[in-house]
Amino acid sequence: MLPYKFYVSTTSRIFNDASKLPPYLYYIKFIGKRLVSKENSTSECNIKDQSKPYDTCKQNTEAPTQYPKKTLFHFCCPKPNALSESNIKIIASECNEACKRMKNQIESITKFVNVEKQTIIESLKKEISVDKTDVSQWVKSISNCLDRRLKKLMQLDPAFASETRIVILRFKDHARNTFIALYCDLMPSIRRIETTLEELQNETSQCIEKATALIPLCFYDNSSPISKKCFLKNTEEARKILEQTMKEAQMKLNEVKRLRKNILKCHKEAINEATNEHSSEMQAFSKYLDDCIAALKKIKRKQ
Repeated sequence: MLPYKFYVSTTSRIFNDASKLPPYLYYIKFIGKRLVSKENSTSECNIKDQSKPYDTCKQNTEAPTQYPKKTLFHFCCPKPNALSESNIKIIASECNEACKRMKNQIESITKFVNVEKQTIIESLKKEISVDKTDVSQWVKSISNCLDRRLKKLMQLDPAFASETRIVILRFKDHARNTFIALYCDLMPSIRRIETTLEELQNETSQCIEKATALIPLCFYDNSSPISKKCFLKNTEEARKILEQTMKEAQMKLNEVKRLRKNILKCHKEAINEATNEHSSEMQAFSKYLDDCIAALKKIKRKQ
């Protein structure tokens, strides 16, 4: 076999086997077949008799008339719908201004929601800590009053004072546990406020993503007035979404503020009620201890 015949037969056998082709060559071969089949399917030449061979000479002579070759005129001369440089700059500046307005609007909404969320949570925790401080000081004052009376009893009658000491410890624990229970009852309400604010923050970010997703839908080209119209239309729709998001955020934040106010009001009322109840009990118990001290002093004088 001659060398050139060997070369032709070998290469044809290799390229006919698609599994041995590299990926990019196989892809080129596949695309070539698709393009050829597409051109054959969309060609205007209709073959009436499929048994006759296809007239390639006729196709080659008609192709230049159907698809004329592009000359230097087509490449150099401007298109009739092309825009001037000044119009391109105007379109670009308008679109840039729309993007800046949208960016500022997004930043203001995000900042507003984050600041309001932080302010509500911090103010709630601050008021609760103030109430805790007041309650702890009140419990401490009660404890000091009872300890002073217990000390006097220890000097007069140690046996009676040891029994009274157990009662005083129970009284202190009862008062302390009452206020601890009130704060435990308050925790679900605090979590509810925090959860509502987190949900509001997530909803706001989702609305912002929805608004910003409208911009890439319209591919912006400086030389296309249709793209400019589409771009400005989408930015206007995004602006309306952001305005609605801001209104809904303000409404929900006002609801959270009202909820926080009601929760703190109920909590303070419960604290005041518990304080008054324990104050009356403490006054009665203190009077009982004072009477015991006075009676023990009289007994000691008689002795």
